[in-house]
Amino acid sequence: MDNSIESGQINIFQFINKFKYLITCCIFILNLFPIYAVEIRIPFGNNDNQVGVLKTADDFWFPRFFGLDEKKNIFIPDFYKHRISVFSSNGEFINAIPAPYGLRPDMNYFNTQNGNFFITFAASVLYVLNSEGELVYNYDFGIGQFPDAIICTETYIFVVMPSYKSSQGLSIVFNYSNPEPIGLYGKTEDEKPIPLFTIDSENTIPVFPSMDGKESIKASWLGITTDGRFLWHSESNKGSSLLTKNTPDADIEVISVNLGTSDSFRTIRLSPDNTILVMDFIEKGYVIREYPLE
Repeated sequence: MDNSIESGQINIFQFINKFKYLITCCIFILNLFPIYAVEIRIPFGNNDNQVGVLKTADDFWFPRFFGLDEKKNIFIPDFYKHRISVFSSNGEFINAIPAPYGLRPDMNYFNTQNGNFFITFAASVLYVLNSEGELVYNYDFGIGQFPDAIICTETYIFVVMPSYKSSQGLSIVFNYSNPEPIGLYGKTEDEKPIPLFTIDSENTIPVFPSMDGKESIKASWLGITTDGRFLWHSESNKGSSLLTKNTPDADIEVISVNLGTSDSFRTIRLSPDNTILVMDFIEKGYVIREYPLE
């Protein structure tokens, strides 16, 4: 009886070893084909429910950004039609918002503050539009100035400009209704933090963590999750990673994710329900895939 048990154990181990290579191959194949919950397709074209593009012999121009509201509606800066095109979370056309300001082929940034405001950056100018597409204000940074990053929160707009790189990512801070900058935010060269600028007795600029200790990682800001984690995305030859911090002073946690690959420019957004939406571009339109955060 003992011999049969031992024999059975040996057979189990032999079975595991025999199929270990097969299991490894299956895991590798699954990693090549990332798992996503939803795939949304939005077409290019001249119809009202399509996004306008311009094709030439040498190039192909189309909007490369999108924003989300709390319902996960998708807002696309449809500059060739002078509007912001709005699609539902399953890709159905909802409506178009006329927007004559700040939408152009050479724009560097577009996002929305929950559909209440639209933020664009083009030709060295920051534009803030209201929910109707009307200009609230613009701010001219000067010829040839382009942002390293723009972070939009519920209350503030942080614009990181290259001229502040030597001071470790100082941002010019705006709110959504006033064209005058509130001030600078970040760290000085001697590592002393700039004090928070108080707007009123109960409203101060929130603390955003820096990427200290990860200078070699080029990461783009995604946002703050509903459970309060700060989130970046990093793309390298090793694949995609999500970088998180629970508090501004916490260590950075690296989460490996598989968001697929693309030869074209892609835009990544954090959705209100903590999923990651990745917009890729094909000849006939957009493919937006939704991935779970964890």
